[in-house]
Amino acid sequence: MLALAIAAPAVGGQEAASEVQKLVYGETIAGALTPTDNTFADGSYFKPYVLEGTEGDEVTIFLASEDFDPTLLLLNSDESETVLATDGNSDGMCNARLTFTLPETGSFIVVANASEASERGQFQLMLAQGHQGPRSEEGCQGFTGIKGTLSVGDSIMGSLSSDDRQMGESYFQVWLLDNPGSVPYTIDLNSDVFDAALMLVRGIREVLILNDDSGDGGCHARIPHTPQDERPYRLVAISRTAGQGGSFLLKASEGLNPLIGGNTCQIGGP
Repeated sequence: MLALAIAAPAVGGQEAASEVQKLVYGETIAGALTPTDNTFADGSYFKPYVLEGTEGDEVTIFLASEDFDPTLLLLNSDESETVLATDGNSDGMCNARLTFTLPETGSFIVVANASEASERGQFQLMLAQGHQGPRSEEGCQGFTGIKGTLSVGDSIMGSLSSDDRQMGESYFQVWLLDNPGSVPYTIDLNSDVFDAALMLVRGIREVLILNDDSGDGGCHARIPHTPQDERPYRLVAISRTAGQGGSFLLKASEGLNPLIGGNTCQIGGP
């Protein structure tokens, strides 16, 4: 039981039924998952909506986002809140789409959900009548598989290994960056055991900056940046040395620290 409490007064911070928006066929809702939204047990944010339909109606629901990996859920609105259908990638580009025939006349719950803990950002949700084309087979194309969250002022000791994902022959990890809005910051990725490279990604796939060897030290990476909006960002920590990992320090500092030019990367050197 997901305990969304849609049909009851607000309990434990949940929304009362009168506050839950209803879906209308053909209309697109522009919404956002934010840190003030409810979360499931896995730490993922969600927003509930109400779908009213008739027994035998075939409906298709779309959930799209450039900021996070979307997941759709369709539930009964009774106390059991049984999950009737769920989808993650059927609409391509990480977007979700599910088609379902309503088993009875009445209200149902549509849940717009992020696939991973702490993911947030803008989304578009739409309800359509009937079946809307074949399932996409491309899967999710983006920087998913989040390792953790980094805020400005944080320093994290981590390690890359063969347990991590690979980009070509290079190991990498994805970290969420808690975007401070218009406040300038500098991200550093330092390692003495591999050639560190760093990507700043807006949303789930838009690579803004790639840096290699411009931090404090020959093989360290640095990205100074002043965000122009409050969209979520991701950091991709990469070992440019094929098949090699090891320990690293990932940190976010206030202010714009300068890039260091002319560095010569030499792992294991002085």
